[in-house]
Amino acid sequence: MSENQWRALLASGLIAGSIDVRTIARYSSVSLDEAQVAIDTAVAEGVLVDGVVDSSTRAVLVAELSSEEIAGIHAEVARHLMTSGSSNVAAAIEHAAAAGRLLPFEDLVELADHRGNACLSIGDYDAARLLLEFASEMDLVPGPRVQALRLKQLAAAHHGLGQVTEAREHLAQAFNLALLDDDAALAVEFAVDYAFPVDWYAGDGRASAMLEQCAALDLTDEQQVMIDAARALTEMRIPLPGQRWQQMAWITRPTVAQPLAERALEASEEMSAEVRLVALLAWRNTHRAPEYLQLRRRYSAEALDLAQSLRDPYAQIDAATMLAVDALQSGDRPLLDKALTVGRWVADTVGNPRLTWLVNCLAAGIALLDGDDEAAEQHRNEASRLGHQINAPGWIGADILLRAEQLLERGAYEEMRPWLDVRVSGPVLHPLGKISLALVAVHLNEPETAETLLRQALRQAEAETSVLLLRALAAEVAVLAGLDDVIEELIEGLTPWVDHIAVDSNAWWCDGPVATRLAQLHMARGGYACADELLNRARSMAQQINDVRSMQRIADLRTQLELAAESAPLSTMVQPSVNAIAPISLQLPDGASLTNRELEVLALMARGHTNTAIAHELSYSLSTIRLDTMSIYRKLKVRGRVEAVALVTGLRSDSDAVSL
Repeated sequence: MSENQWRALLASGLIAGSIDVRTIARYSSVSLDEAQVAIDTAVAEGVLVDGVVDSSTRAVLVAELSSEEIAGIHAEVARHLMTSGSSNVAAAIEHAAAAGRLLPFEDLVELADHRGNACLSIGDYDAARLLLEFASEMDLVPGPRVQALRLKQLAAAHHGLGQVTEAREHLAQAFNLALLDDDAALAVEFAVDYAFPVDWYAGDGRASAMLEQCAALDLTDEQQVMIDAARALTEMRIPLPGQRWQQMAWITRPTVAQPLAERALEASEEMSAEVRLVALLAWRNTHRAPEYLQLRRRYSAEALDLAQSLRDPYAQIDAATMLAVDALQSGDRPLLDKALTVGRWVADTVGNPRLTWLVNCLAAGIALLDGDDEAAEQHRNEASRLGHQINAPGWIGADILLRAEQLLERGAYEEMRPWLDVRVSGPVLHPLGKISLALVAVHLNEPETAETLLRQALRQAEAETSVLLLRALAAEVAVLAGLDDVIEELIEGLTPWVDHIAVDSNAWWCDGPVATRLAQLHMARGGYACADELLNRARSMAQQINDVRSMQRIADLRTQLELAAESAPLSTMVQPSVNAIAPISLQLPDGASLTNRELEVLALMARGHTNTAIAHELSYSLSTIRLDTMSIYRKLKVRGRVEAVALVTGLRSDSDAVSL
């Protein structure tokens, strides 16, 4: 073999990216034996040392070939790599670009489209994205329909990678092209896809505009249902300003969205499975209030069955999450476990980061319900990692909510003190954030801050925004702060849902049976018989869902109730005047002592007086009495009025040193 021959063969391997017998033979059109001779000669000549050619020699060898020979090798390598596996896609694109005119644009675009769709079908979304983006760049004059369909596939690739924002950008571009091509069917498809996924809390102006444009087209009945359903999703929640991608709070508009969802659901009964599924998801996502619970269970289950039959992983996760919420709120643990199992299986099978993020958030909430703090922390950390990685819409809000739940359950109020300094953004935008910080404030003996946040949260509360969880958490704040008017308001608001579980709209935070918080509220106003009945009810429900935290809370309340019930006769005694109240002499923890006014307040508390009545009796402002009660709780190291009274009653029965 001549020197020119072996040098040319070696150069072909260098251009192709590998100096081995098969590569040289493939791209030089020679036999394996000839390729081996070329390699052996290069070794003998000192050109190839340990399988490597130095950079200067490499440049010389390649320069000895003509530009057409070099381009031809690049073209052959590009064709081969594009059909040889997704791991070679990036290299294939580089070789295709280097091939220049020897690889016609038309052939290159067709090959990239074909391979991109093939990668999409097998779930290799990153390779699909690279190929489809390359095809889009190389196709200099695509028709509107061709480019729109390619953008649809690109959106699917981004969705597969968990990149919701990028996917929506491609869908918006595809929508405009469909309108340009006067293709109503495609325009509707892209506009509806843009409105999903349903975990995107609030639609945006562009979504509304796209759907309004579709509504003006000549639509079939099925297309009209799809548009109504998507409009319901888009119009239901309007985010507060400055939250384009990481929405934490919104205003709900059920009077606008619910009629659209209801119309779509009714019309979809005899339509295709795909249309029915969209209508079901839209209805369920616009009807979160507790009054719809039974219908929610029915429609969430139907949606999950349809999503599974259609093998739609995104809809499966959405429906499974919704069914988990409905099962938990109704106290159905087997159904909750089924929904979580389906979600985990789909997420593990598909490997989509956004779906895995959603399932980890759900799993963290369920682990906290079970009292498994270690598993909850693992799931929350994984959800946080994935959410940050793909910038999932709402991931920051989810992480804050789960962290707040963990810290509050551990009583780590000092760790949350810095959160109280964030008064205008972040967690306090959402009423659940406000009520969480109100809990922190009341436990840190900042009753005025707690009351302000509590009342703001209750004013902001909406039936469609985790209202039972909000009111349940508010109950603890109201009891600890002695807010008599709020206690009455919460009793009225929670009583209709006494057989429900208080849970947020994603099943991330479960406060347990509503009956537990109602019992706490009734105890605060001396309704011990009612509280006793409610605790029995709550215990049964907590056992049904294996709510470990609630069972402990119920046990604690039961102990307080039994102690408080023993002092009930005090409230029926003839009430002496303030001046007749004997001081309470008692050694408090850490050498602390109550002031004279605090002793008077405590005595009246023991006689069953509300804060309002105490303020009237002692001629002080209500805010002053509330500060006194908080100080009493802190000094006695108790969690509220019932425990304080129980402590006094217990000491009075054992010692003559305590007089009332």
